[in-house]
Amino acid sequence: MLPTDSAHHPARRAVLGAALVLTVGTAMVTAGCDDASGEDGKGTGPAGSARPTPTVDPAVAAAVRTVTGHLGQLTTRYADVVRRHPALKAQLATASKHHAAHLARLNALAGVTAPPPGNTPSTTPMKAAPIATSPAGALADLAAREQALAVAHATAAAGLSGEPARVLASIAASETQIALSLAAAKAPATGATR
Repeated sequence: MLPTDSAHHPARRAVLGAALVLTVGTAMVTAGCDDASGEDGKGTGPAGSARPTPTVDPAVAAAVRTVTGHLGQLTTRYADVVRRHPALKAQLATASKHHAAHLARLNALAGVTAPPPGNTPSTTPMKAAPIATSPAGALADLAAREQALAVAHATAAAGLSGEPARVLASIAASETQIALSLAAAKAPATGATR
């Protein structure tokens, strides 16, 4: 979890430091990716012979299932926050759309199947907790969850290569950006206090 200031918001230096680490880490991960697409770049081997269909690496399948589970839990958390604080719906809509696109991208990875709904992995960096009573508290909670997942997903990407590594690194980078925007966001005025 990021250090917080007296108002329980992530400290600016901590958020910026985490963003720098993830940006550098993402660049390192994606620089090491190799598709091994063949000599002609079209997925064929020497002299036009077809490449054998690769089997799915169990590490890739496990990482995709875990990240899919995390994103499913996060999507549920966003919906719960919007139910508790309807004034945040428009403010959280873009992040929700990004997460839906991330889930679709994970499901599109060749040969990897996502877990069925309700059957998500139990290993997650997020803890179940009640939704904050104030919109500002709910935004801070979502920012911290996004940042925790960004670190977890960047770490998972570092252990992979090729398209799965790029997809996970891209998701981690997006989560970092969302965390930064949520940490900087102002909650709509509702008259409620923290």
